[in-house]
Order: sequence, then C-alpha cells, then structure tokens
Amino acid sequence: MTLKYKNNLVFVFKGTSGTYEWVDNVRGTYVADTKRQVKALQYFDKMYKLYADSVDKIYITGHSKGGNKAQYIGVLRGQDPKIKHIYSFDGQGFSDLFFDKYKDLIQKNKKKITSISNENDFVNILMKLAAGNKIYIKSKTTKGKDKDKIAQMTHLFGGWHSPYSMLILKDNKLHINEETNQSEVMKTVGDLFRYYSKKMSFEDNRYFCYKLARSRMSVEYDNDEYFNKEPKDFFKRFIQINKDYEKETKDFKWFKFFIKTRPVIKEMIKIIASKTDE
Repeated sequence: MTLKYKNNLVFVFKGTSGTYEWVDNVRGTYVADTKRQVKALQYFDKMYKLYADSVDKIYITGHSKGGNKAQYIGVLRGQDPKIKHIYSFDGQGFSDLFFDKYKDLIQKNKKKITSISNENDFVNILMKLAAGNKIYIKSKTTKGKDKDKIAQMTHLFGGWHSPYSMLILKDNKLHINEETNQSEVMKTVGDLFRYYSKKMSFEDNRYFCYKLARSRMSVEYDNDEYFNKEPKDFFKRFIQINKDYEKETKDFKWFKFFIKTRPVIKEMIKIIASKTDE
C-alpha cells in the first residue's frame, strides 16, 4: 500500500503471499529479476506518477518478501532525490545474476538501503543483501501461551522471522528493541548458503531452494519448471560440497557448528520436557 502523511509518501510491501510468491522466491535465487519484483516496481512507478509531485520525501519499506521488493526498488529507483531511504525488515537478498546485472546501480544506491533483522532471523541470510547498512535487533521471541509442545516450538523459532519479535512496549508506545550482533549460528548458516550458491550447479541450486520453500507451498505451481524434480546424484554432490566447505573455511568444523546450536537444541528439549500446566 501507499501512505501519504503530511509531506511524505511511504510505500509498504507485505511478505510472501501464497504459493505463487513462494515459487517467485525460488526463482529469485537463480534469475536477476522475478515477476513479483517487476510487479512491485510497476506499482511503485504508478503510485509515484500519481502522488510524488505533492510530497518532498519518499520512503520504501516492507517485511520478508516485502523487504526484498523494497530493496529491489531502492536499487532501480534509488537515484531519485525524493527517495530518502529504504528499510528492509527481515528481507531476503538477491542472486549473483542480480548483482552482475545491476552492480553499478547497487554501488550508487545501497547507501540509501538499510536491512533491519532479528538477530536470529533465517530469511535475511538467504542470498546477498543489496543494503549498504545492516542492523540486527535483539530478539524478544517467547514460546507463547499454547500448551501444545509443537505449537510452543513453532512460536519460539518461527517467531524469529516475525517483525513483532523486534518490538518492545515502552511508555505505552512500541519501539524497536536495542541493537545487537547477528547470532553466530545465523552468521555461519548465511555464509554456508552463499557457499552453496557459488558451488552448486543451476539445477542443484534451484532444487535445493525449492525444497527449502516447499513446506510453505499449498499446491504445486509452474510444473513446467520442474522445481520438484531431484537432479541425479544431488545428495552425493551436496555432501561433498559440505565437506569442501569445512576444508576451505578457516576455523570451521562441523562439530563446532553443532556446539553453537546447543542453546537452540537445549531450549527445544526444555519445551518438550516441561510439564504442561493443568
């Protein structure tokens, strides 16, 4: 949606909506421009034509896929002097093809783009961000009030990607929580995903990203692209890539990585083992 407030125009893009956009997320890992990114740009241009003359400042924001769309517009339209800043909340990044195609625009406009993410968010680590500034916010995620153990785990860990987990109530107003460092686990996983992207073939990378997104797809879509067709010997190559990552990455050992994840595993065990209140 587009909000006009005093002398400001604010564009806000929502997160992934339905299977069509989940497929679009997968496409974003191996093409420069996706259909939904282009659609978002067209929407921006349409609203800009209608309202930009009546304001002095323009801001663009969004969460998750909306954050990705905000970055996309920031790169392609960021040179406009009326565009003051772009704020991507937990937004995923872009493929290497995107960075190759728009490297000059990214370099010119990234100073206007800020990525703001939960310290434990697992979406902003996907691909490369087109942001000149990255901020990580202390997480306020809890296990919720549901008595069901699975629901508690979903609430706790799924909450890492919720914008609510970055907010606190202070003086009867909502504020962004204090800044912190990105969690070591997510920093490592993000680096690993970028390594996958460099080392995997086109078909392997597409299948890997499809499998990550598949649980969120309600139906099969665009079957002509064969997202669900596993490339021959995929897992054999995937295992080898992980071995190569350990060899090539200084001070990285898989057993050390699993040690880093102990707090997460420990919290899961606590939830599972805890007594349910009657």
